[in-house]
Amino acid sequence: MAKKILKLEEWVTVLCFLASLAAILWQIFSRYALNSPSTWTEELSRLLYVYMACLGIHMSQRENLHVRIDILYNLFPAGLKRIADRFISVLLCAAFCYLAYKSVSVVQRKWPIPLVTLGGISSSFLYVNLVVLCSTLALRFAVETVSGLPSPPPAGEGDSE
Repeated sequence: MAKKILKLEEWVTVLCFLASLAAILWQIFSRYALNSPSTWTEELSRLLYVYMACLGIHMSQRENLHVRIDILYNLFPAGLKRIADRFISVLLCAAFCYLAYKSVSVVQRKWPIPLVTLGGISSSFLYVNLVVLCSTLALRFAVETVSGLPSPPPAGEGDSE
């Protein structure tokens, strides 16, 4: 089941990219070939880009592809590395809990403001993915904090180096 969810996440990201690309290409075509630019393409491509970026952040964090400046970390003995990892997990869990909490208020404030060119859907759709992203990352770091180990990448992925 977990593999299916991971694949779905990847496919949704690809579909967001393709839909955004199609919207941008339509904008170019309608502006220069039809001499009548579309009004909805910019907002749609922005919305899709935000979702694609959040999915990418989640996937890179899930596979431990985040950037770490580890000049000092590499000098630590193994025991101190475990303590540092747990401390960083606690800090990240707290930060993502706070960001998820603040994201909820942003979604609430943006709810009455429509994306006019997209049929009046709420502009909060630009921000609701932050609540989901920050909540899932907070949960991930909470699990890391309790277990003391970073979550491994999914089985069978990233092994081909």
